[in-house]
Amino acid sequence: DHQMHTGQDHQPQHTMVHHMSMDMVFTYGYETTLLFESWKTTTYMEYLFSILFVFCLGVFREKVKNNYASTLGSFVEAANKATNVNSATTNSNNSEGKMILSISYGLMYMYDFILMLIGMSMNAGIFLSLCTGVTFGHYKYIRAHSMTDSLSLQASGCHS
Repeated sequence: DHQMHTGQDHQPQHTMVHHMSMDMVFTYGYETTLLFESWKTTTYMEYLFSILFVFCLGVFREKVKNNYASTLGSFVEAANKATNVNSATTNSNNSEGKMILSISYGLMYMYDFILMLIGMSMNAGIFLSLCTGVTFGHYKYIRAHSMTDSLSLQASGCHS
């Protein structure tokens, strides 16, 4: 039957099937991949450096968040004072300030998603390092104006 089909190419069809899986349980080994294929830990030393780096990323997140909250508070205070003085000049200043705050907020939001993806590596050491870094950063950089926010339990990983 195959001899009747001369001239037809009967090469097998090669299809590439990629099997990717995402761990849904915590892993405890030192070999892990974080964010990119190039950020792999294959030795204990690489793993320890990654844990330290992720801890610092968590601390930095809280520093940035508190600086943003402080800047936002200053912006609102200045806008309220300026509203009483001259509404014509405040509209242009408010637009510029709102743009800067909005871009800053978007960048912080992106940074939060990156941290979330790092935590979703499902490596227990990396996850604990990130949580500990955020906790330590919150303790280190908390200010009186942000304590009321903290007490209101706005602890949603990506949106606080």
